[in-house]
Formats: sequence, C-alpha cells, structure tokens
Amino acid sequence: MSLSLAERSRFYDELGKLLTAGFPFLRAIETMLSAKPRHSTRRILERFQTLALNNSNITESFSAPGMPFSSMETALISACELSGKLVRGCDFLTRYYARLDAVQGQILRRALYPILMLHFGVVLLSLPKLFQGHSLGGVLRDIGLQLGVFYLFGVVAYLTVRAVIRMAGSSALLDRLLGMLPLFGGIRRSLALSRFCTTYQMQLDAAVNVMDSLDAAARASGSARISHAIRASLPEIRAGEAVGPQLAETGAFPTELVRSLVIGEQTGTLDADLLQAAADYEAKALRGIDAFGDWMPKIIYFIIVGFLAWNIISAAKSSTEQLNKLIDTDL
Repeated sequence: MSLSLAERSRFYDELGKLLTAGFPFLRAIETMLSAKPRHSTRRILERFQTLALNNSNITESFSAPGMPFSSMETALISACELSGKLVRGCDFLTRYYARLDAVQGQILRRALYPILMLHFGVVLLSLPKLFQGHSLGGVLRDIGLQLGVFYLFGVVAYLTVRAVIRMAGSSALLDRLLGMLPLFGGIRRSLALSRFCTTYQMQLDAAVNVMDSLDAAARASGSARISHAIRASLPEIRAGEAVGPQLAETGAFPTELVRSLVIGEQTGTLDADLLQAAADYEAKALRGIDAFGDWMPKIIYFIIVGFLAWNIISAAKSSTEQLNKLIDTDL
C-alpha cells in the first residue's frame, strides 16, 4: 500500500474535516470509504476500518504493519491523539504534503524542457555515425545506452538520497550533516523544529507532564539530532532543572528558540511562544520548499547541458581522430 503526496494531503484534509465536524475516527473512516476513493486509498481506509473494529486506537492503526505512514507521521499523530488535538495534526500534514506535491509538480513541469533537450541532443549527436559506416541498429543501441546511463544515474541518485534521509532519522551525526546542506538542510531543519514546537505545545496544553511532552515532541520532529538532545537532557529536567537552559546546553536548537523557551518559562507565555515559533518555522520551511522548486529544474538543466557538452566534445574528438587517420592514409 502506498499513497502519493496528493493522496496523503487529501486523506489528512478529509479526515481533519470530519473530525472537526465531530465524527468519531471509525465513523470518519467509514464516511471516507463511502465516497468511493481510489484503490490505494480505499485499501488503506479498509485496513483502518478493520483495525478500529478490532479495538486498535488511532496510533496503533497508523503504525500497524503494512501501513504506508512514516515514523514522523506516526509520532505526530500519536502526540496529537494523546493531547486531543488530532485535527491540528491533520491540518499540519495536509499543508505539508500539499506543498510538497505542488513543488514536485513544479519541478517536473520545469524539468520537461531540459529532458526533451537531452533526448533531442543525444539523437542529433548520434546521427553523424550513420554517415561514418555505422549500422542503424548500432546507432540506436548507442542512443539507448547513453540515455540509459543518464536515467540509471538519476535513479541511483534518487534512491541514495532517500536512503540517506531515512538513515538521518536515527543518526544524529548524519542529521547534523544534512542540516549543513544549502537550502535542503534549512528546509529539513525548519520542518523538524516546527513539528517539535507544535507537538510540545499541544502536549503541555493537554496537561501532559514535561518529560513525556518533550519525548513526544522529539519523536514527532523526525530529527535524530533533536531526539538525541532531548534524551541527553531528560535526566537533569527530571531532577528539576528548567527546560530552556538544558536545551541550550545541547547546541541542537537555534538560539532564538532557546531564548523563547527560557523567557516563556519564566513569564508564563510558553504556550504562545511555542505557537509563534511553530508558525515561524513552518513559514520558513515553506518558503524554502518554494525556492527548492525554483532551483531544482535549473540544476537538472545544467546537469543535462554538461552531459550533452561532454558528448559533443567526445564526438568532436572522435571525428578529429578519424580525419587525422584519413589524412595520414592519403599521405
């Protein structure tokens, strides 16, 4: 079972609307099923229905084997269920996946021209081989090989990036290294901090104790660096130390967020400060996602231009060598 970005956004949007209207989770799922969704969504909803009828709670349903939800989604939903703020979690995930889907579509649309240019350029550069005595089958195989190498490189790069991102969910070092990357690192960090602040605020608002609130917020952040920092700070916090100064010691949180936590704890404005910080980091991440959508097609364009330039140079070098051989033979 799997869901596209658009399907995920639609799923959380519909679920959030039904929960806002007062529908219990099981009835909300049954209502979504009655709308005859697409096959992938229907299978997931049927699985939710079965689990709910077997007395599984919402968190258990999201984290059940075979369900297509990430650990970040499951942790966020778990924290929202515990705090009674499930609608807020659905709203956050709706916006998050809707923006990712929009950016993905933007990248694909803008990458269409350079990809077409790649195919046209490879074919055009291979045509002279027909006049050099190569067979049509050999030229077609050469074209297929060049395009295959390029697409293989793209698939390997994509899978590698996904694997690294997945590993960063459990490796604080890798998480820190990814955070240093231009643009992408900032987006990832801002989203993690937004989820942390949102979840921490919801837990405190529901009167969950500080230790459990921090633990839930760390898991919902999806950041190994934040989770590691929270685990390292919990013994001192459990002993009575204030949260803000302890988090400042870890170096895992931005100075402005630590200052908000310290001031908020002392003045009683922590709830409002966390809400503001969550909104600020989410807005920052969304601006970064938009910028990523602008730059990624340009990066693809330059990669393709470089690939074609290399082919042109190789073809020119080959033609020059053949011409020199002909001149030497005539002499």
